[in-house]
Amino acid sequence: TMCQLRGLDFPDQAMLTELEAIERTYVSELNLRGRASSSDGPQEWWQEELPLLEILQSPVHLRLLLAGCAVNTLPALSGSEAQMNYAGQMFRMVGFHYQDAASAAVMMYGLKLAMAAPSFMWLDAVGRRTLLSYGLRGVTACYGLSAIGLALHSPHISGVGMLASQAIYQSCVGPIAWIVSSELYPSDMRARGCALASATFSITTLLSVQFHPLLISRGPFTVFATYAATAQAAWLLTRVTVPETKGRSLEEIQEEAFQGRLFRRTSIMEGRSLLGIEPEPDAAG
Repeated sequence: TMCQLRGLDFPDQAMLTELEAIERTYVSELNLRGRASSSDGPQEWWQEELPLLEILQSPVHLRLLLAGCAVNTLPALSGSEAQMNYAGQMFRMVGFHYQDAASAAVMMYGLKLAMAAPSFMWLDAVGRRTLLSYGLRGVTACYGLSAIGLALHSPHISGVGMLASQAIYQSCVGPIAWIVSSELYPSDMRARGCALASATFSITTLLSVQFHPLLISRGPFTVFATYAATAQAAWLLTRVTVPETKGRSLEEIQEEAFQGRLFRRTSIMEGRSLLGIEPEPDAAG
């Protein structure tokens, strides 16, 4: 039981509150899907994975699916995956000699690996949406620094910008993309939702990597300008579509989604509120 798992002799108030929240979430979802029996009969306390067609036909499930898939396009839009696949060529492009470019590429791989571990120390201290926003803006600024290095004919400035973009990406953007998508999906679509989000990541990353040689053929300024623009587009996508999930349990996120309150913490809803426009209620809310 929960008491045994938490080392308690008797349930405390916090545990009772959490259990009540879980119970309300299950009841509300079963009622929304028409799977709760009448008050005179027993209720079925189970949930099966929704078919894909039902997910697409449900406004709430579809919105959650699109938000999770949107988050998983960020690695491709930020240019991080393309840089990692063409690291040596990128450093040679900005003026490094072959041996120095190879060493810088290895340094980039090591830096990204080194930033992966400590990034989990501040994931819960700072909001997911906040980390994504500042991270993508930081990546954009690093591309600008690399472009300045090109203008000054300084490979080292461009190289520092490229290394910094990977460090910021790995510490603020990379882990969040997977965490948010898994947190958004309710239990009746989590498996299919995460699979579709992973497919979105793979497809957009593949396209990014395939188009990268075309950008290189147009010159280094085109590469950095394009990735700076797409990183800014990713920042705007984050502000518009990604709600804040920090400090909320999976049950609370699910309950707010079905009550139509989860996506009110996005910039588009905040902007409508400032203009005095009331957001339309979700179909489930």
